[in-house]
Amino acid sequence: MTTYSTPRSGALTTAGALAVESVMALAGGGVDLLTGPGLRRGFAVGLVLGAAVAALLVRRKDAFMAIVAPPLLYLLVQMLFAAGTGTLSGSTTQLAALLSNWLVNGFPEMVAATGLALVITLARMIARR
Repeated sequence: MTTYSTPRSGALTTAGALAVESVMALAGGGVDLLTGPGLRRGFAVGLVLGAAVAALLVRRKDAFMAIVAPPLLYLLVQMLFAAGTGTLSGSTTQLAALLSNWLVNGFPEMVAATGLALVITLARMIARR
């Protein structure tokens, strides 16, 4: 009889951590789109909570991706929702303006998600000592 147990350092691989972060961010974005136009606080909360959950559950050797993924995921989800609404089409100048708008307006969410993932990962490393 084979016994399965959860690894001591976490259960999620890099792909699993990215999946958790993506699903939670997309769920928050979906709530935002159902309740009004554009991505707002639901998406931000989903991004931050997804980063926190991924940092809590990821294996120690894969923790780097859980920390650096939120800004990349933020931009990817923004592009997906913009493509779905048709605001992603246009000239290169318009796309650059749209991207810079996302970076400036999304900076607090990206920093909060990345910072929380970093703090959780560091706390887990210190607790393991």
